[in-house]
Amino acid sequence: MASNSPGLKSVNYAIFAKLQEYVYHTRIRDVDHFVERFMDEWSRCDHEITTVAVSEWKARLRACVKANGGHFEHFHDN
Repeated sequence: MASNSPGLKSVNYAIFAKLQEYVYHTRIRDVDHFVERFMDEWSRCDHEITTVAVSEWKARLRACVKANGGHFEHFHDN
């Protein structure tokens, strides 16, 4: 299975896109400030987004396995 399959990366995008929206709403001064903001926003984040993303990821993994690690565009959670 191709670990770099773009079809598997959407979980990262789903979670981190939302966090990015919250973390970067103010200017980040340095790495320590980034870590502080990230941890603060993660603790306040509605973790339903992770539940949904992981559920979708499982379906994508199944589709990737069915495609023998090759390209898959459409998938169904069967």
